[in-house]
Amino acid sequence: ETSTANPQTHYSMNKLQIENDLREISYNNFDPIALRFATVFGLSPRIRFDVVINMLVGMGYVHGKIILNSDGQSWRPHLHILDLCKAVAGAIELDNHGNGLQILNVGSDENNMKIIDIAKIVQCAIPGCELRFLSEDPSLDKAGLIKDRKVKDAAKDTRTYKVSFEKIKRVMPAFYCEWSVERGVRHMVDAFHDVKL
Repeated sequence: ETSTANPQTHYSMNKLQIENDLREISYNNFDPIALRFATVFGLSPRIRFDVVINMLVGMGYVHGKIILNSDGQSWRPHLHILDLCKAVAGAIELDNHGNGLQILNVGSDENNMKIIDIAKIVQCAIPGCELRFLSEDPSLDKAGLIKDRKVKDAAKDTRTYKVSFEKIKRVMPAFYCEWSVERGVRHMVDAFHDVKL
């Protein structure tokens, strides 16, 4: 939370600007809490398939193959949507009076993972699923849906980071993540099977 931020997208720059604005307007009776969520995954009524774990599970389940647009070596933190809800409830109950802006990374160290390791978890959860790399065969993306402008030369993704979740353990000791990436992936695969996705 106190490390120098290095936003890689307009989205992340905007989030940082909002935190800075909140810090400036914090005063005696206004002590906001900024929750910095890890990348969310898991089932929901309006599931997003543009976040990495949901996308990989959906791709693997529907097409029988996962196509990575990078070498998969970038690190990302992940957070199940139900654990996110627990964090929001905990923040509502948190007495932050007199502390100014409180910034909390929300997630768990165990869910800091490389994209390639997530892809392998998904591959194991879906029988017969292949793992392929766009850099090895560009024809895998004839429709242009997989290539990402943020993935640069040599299939490197600059959006790579591990996050510390020590502060939330101190500030909200009752909060913990119940969902591992593997458990969430298996839950999605079972649900996709049930609804015949």
